[in-house]
Amino acid sequence: QGFTYERCCALSSQEDNERHIPMWHSQRILIKVASHFAKHFLRPGASQYLSITQELSSVTSEWAAYRDENIPLLLWKSAYSMMRWLEVMAAPPVHIFRDRRVLELGSGIGLLSVLAALGRAKQVTSTDASLGSVQLIQENVAAILGPEKVEAVVRARWLDWVNVTATASAEKDSWRTSR
Repeated sequence: QGFTYERCCALSSQEDNERHIPMWHSQRILIKVASHFAKHFLRPGASQYLSITQELSSVTSEWAAYRDENIPLLLWKSAYSMMRWLEVMAAPPVHIFRDRRVLELGSGIGLLSVLAALGRAKQVTSTDASLGSVQLIQENVAAILGPEKVEAVVRARWLDWVNVTATASAEKDSWRTSR
């Protein structure tokens, strides 16, 4: 059972819902896409809810969420707000994603990458410096878009933009062993 991002529990009221992030409640969060986005990009009759997974096992308190190892594994208000803006930009007349290649840095759990793929991006490369995040991105893409879209449309990659040399070496080693 998941909670909707918009109203997850009795703690969230109209007045404080802006500050209330439901990350403490559920591994799975249901996010309703805007009707104009659903009209253009979801199959008729498909659910307007994206069911997205986050990792809560090591979040034992509100402050635990702010530990470096937990930050990329949770849905944050910034990703939710960016999603709402991109929903508008993805629909006609702008079509920000259509037939484009998208690179997302610091993807976290992959919500924006999923949205770009739904918005008909040709290819999405979703990156994060957390290997746990890369795994969550793959799981969320498979669950929402279908397992055939993992790697075909959305590629989740480990990328540490602070230490680019280490990332390049890891990619090079990965490429050598996969051939």
